[in-house]
Amino acid sequence: LQLYHDGSNSYIQQSGTGDLYIQNGVNDKDIILRSDDGSGGQTAYITLDGSGSITKFDKITQHADNIAAKFGYGNDLVIYHDGTNNHITADNGDLTFTVNEDDHDIIFKSDDGSGGTTEYFRVDGSHKRVVFPNDVQATFGSSSRLSIKHDGTDATIMETNGDLKIINTADDKDIIFQSDNGSGGTATYFFLDG
Repeated sequence: LQLYHDGSNSYIQQSGTGDLYIQNGVNDKDIILRSDDGSGGQTAYITLDGSGSITKFDKITQHADNIAAKFGYGNDLVIYHDGTNNHITADNGDLTFTVNEDDHDIIFKSDDGSGGTTEYFRVDGSHKRVVFPNDVQATFGSSSRLSIKHDGTDATIMETNGDLKIINTADDKDIIFQSDNGSGGTATYFFLDG
């Protein structure tokens, strides 16, 4: 084990056999890795928090292209950037997105086509629903031929190729078409009597 300065840099070097341990044996105390803060002082970058039993990162961590952050003893969750695209991969088990705080959402945003970003849909935790904002079109099929959209005024269900089928398979039940009754409510205009 060597501790030395070569005239330019300082080193702690293990050159013999075995592992190199850095440990703090004092109860509820930490190991803190500090470096220059960019303003003439020092700040903590990584803290091994002995009282909280956690590792704290106090500065941004950077992974080079194609260098993954892996989680789990089997490296089952993988997050990385390949130089062009970003990937979150679950190699074993389900991939679950969870918000535990009451009345909060999971929000999915992407490019808005005009140099910014916009919300495309959200999982609305306060109302137990999935919300597609105005002018966002939900499409189905490999060629997006079936679409559902609300433009802020009107709602449209459109099929651009093939039949559009509305099917009720429940025994002795109907398909009922209702609309405004002219008096502030709704009324059945016709129905398919199952």
